[in-house]
Amino acid sequence: MIRDGDRILTTKPGLTLRPERPDDGALLFQIFKASKALDFDAMPLPQAQKDFLLERQHISQLYNWRHSYPFLEQWIAEFDGVPVGRLIFSLEPDQILVHDLAMLPGRLGVGGGKTIIKDVIFAEAIRTGKIARASVAPLNPVRRLYARLGITELPSEFGSVMIGLEWRPPHNGARQSGPA
Repeated sequence: MIRDGDRILTTKPGLTLRPERPDDGALLFQIFKASKALDFDAMPLPQAQKDFLLERQHISQLYNWRHSYPFLEQWIAEFDGVPVGRLIFSLEPDQILVHDLAMLPGRLGVGGGKTIIKDVIFAEAIRTGKIARASVAPLNPVRRLYARLGITELPSEFGSVMIGLEWRPPHNGARQSGPA
């Protein structure tokens, strides 16, 4: 991961990450809502009720992450200065936890997510020697991308609705270290 001041640089020209700011609330909800469209679009409810449920879920999720993970990092992905997605992860003492990587609908399938995974998560896993872990919904089409990147799906735990994922860095003598 290459940090330049308060930004993370990537190998994709124009794609950078900046820290989330307090004024990003509407953008974060827009990204969250877009990422949950697969789950909520088919619900037989008026859109106002869906939006209410999505807003509550979004607030609850952020609260949980911010209070459960002391090493949480929250980033906005930008392409040529325009927000296109977000990355939320924790550099825990024993692993890297990816809580969320979501792109806005117009940015899906153009390589931004793949670049962020490789340039941020994989690079940090290689640097620290830590395993990167995440989870994904069974019907999420991003599973194909994860498979192409060599991310392993773990056997599901009884009662879990999510699929556990992990990526182990190659053994290259990288040292194990605490959060950076």
